[in-house]
Amino acid sequence: MNIPAHIDERIDMMEECEKKEAWEKLKKTDNVYVVIPTIDGLNYKYDCLQSNIKMYTLQSLKFSSPYYHKVNEIYQKYDFILDKGFFDANIHQNEYDTVYVTEKTRETANKICRDIDERIEELSKKKNNI
Repeated sequence: MNIPAHIDERIDMMEECEKKEAWEKLKKTDNVYVVIPTIDGLNYKYDCLQSNIKMYTLQSLKFSSPYYHKVNEIYQKYDFILDKGFFDANIHQNEYDTVYVTEKTRETANKICRDIDERIEELSKKKNNI
């Protein structure tokens, strides 16, 4: 996963600390493992966005947009999202819908991206008009 320029800037803005060098490595590597939300986590994020999107700043939305677009790609591509619960055998056979990606879940992933992009566009227009 390539790190977008605004993440580079965010790392650059960090105060000097013992671990700043480790953060600098993040900017220079593609060797990054990215965790995606579970189906329940995706639904929770969508609910949060619906009620709180007006409170997000333009910078935070631009920061999260590439991540949720990547998550959306994964949800559109795969039929199952297996998480820790599956591998720890905590999922009962009747809880199939916690790992199976339905059309409704795919649409939720699309809506998250669409809502973020629309809000970025709206805030960018306001910023340019000021």
